[in-house]
Amino acid sequence: MNHRLLVIMGLSVVALTSEAVAQIMIKPPLTSGTVWFFAQRNTTNSTATSGFEADVLRVRHYLYANYGAPYRIINSISNAVIEFDANQTSAGGDFPSPAMTTYNWTGRLNSLSVTGATNLLDPLQVKLYDMKDTEEDGILSLGDLWASLGEPIAVVCNTVPPIGTVYNNLDVTAELRRDLFGPGTGNDTTGFILRGADLGNRARVTFNGLKPFISITVNGSPVPTNLPSTPTPLPPTPNCERLGVWVSMPAHFFWPGSNCGCSISICNPTPQTYPGTPLFVVLDVYGTYFFAPDFEDFSYYVLDIKSGLSSIEVVPEFLWPEGAVPASGIVWYAVMTDPEITEILGSVGSFTFGWGK
Repeated sequence: MNHRLLVIMGLSVVALTSEAVAQIMIKPPLTSGTVWFFAQRNTTNSTATSGFEADVLRVRHYLYANYGAPYRIINSISNAVIEFDANQTSAGGDFPSPAMTTYNWTGRLNSLSVTGATNLLDPLQVKLYDMKDTEEDGILSLGDLWASLGEPIAVVCNTVPPIGTVYNNLDVTAELRRDLFGPGTGNDTTGFILRGADLGNRARVTFNGLKPFISITVNGSPVPTNLPSTPTPLPPTPNCERLGVWVSMPAHFFWPGSNCGCSISICNPTPQTYPGTPLFVVLDVYGTYFFAPDFEDFSYYVLDIKSGLSSIEVVPEFLWPEGAVPASGIVWYAVMTDPEITEILGSVGSFTFGWGK
């Protein structure tokens, strides 16, 4: 968004060439622990046991097989489970935050702190996985042992790390997005699993189960000054029944952190194209008028209005920042005219909005 438009909208304290950034914390884990399985088989008998332990994140995968004499197979698996509250932030606010839309944020898993190490520096590849939706329930159970989803998110380490090692900044954006805005929406938790790859030794690593946290960084997208000069065609819809325009915004009132933006929808229900059509988009601030796209005394878009429904983005999506003097009754107007700007073409659109602090 250019500087002039933000000043017009009362945001004179905001730096317009940078992104407005907010950070949200999710900690400590709602559930953390180790789920383990141990099986042993030899010439005369076989045994298998399993269980889980809360608050300790232990990773191990040891497979030993001797098919000769004596015959013996050992399979020892310990996976670490971390689940975070998917409904509330550390500060007690709603999660996802109202400031978060589907794609305006990133998520990082932090503070995987090593508290135990067996066979230091021996090969042990620990991988981070997303957790299946069916097990994201905040309950540590044996079902969590096999609950990893998809490909690994990241390789945390390749050898047993020294005690005191801390792993940070593991990118879990895509997995969180799935849980918050995709197929996993509605689960009580968002979960992750640490699994060890079998590398033929007895190596083991333990992490502190209470320290991991997720940081969410919300980035307000800066609005570019190069606004589009042609509308983006959209598929015709049954709602496009009358020639004209209408104005859209995410809400009629905005608070700091609210998602904001402005677009114009254009309907041409006829098969013909209206070439070189002026589109006026005017911001009315208490009787003072500012014309998009330049927000000067007089400017307008020139478009070829094709058949069907199309749209043009006047103010790309951004997060409403702090520092705005509260206002109400601000109005967007939109109207098309003939090329000579002597007659109105179709219906006129308007949208009234305001903001608080």
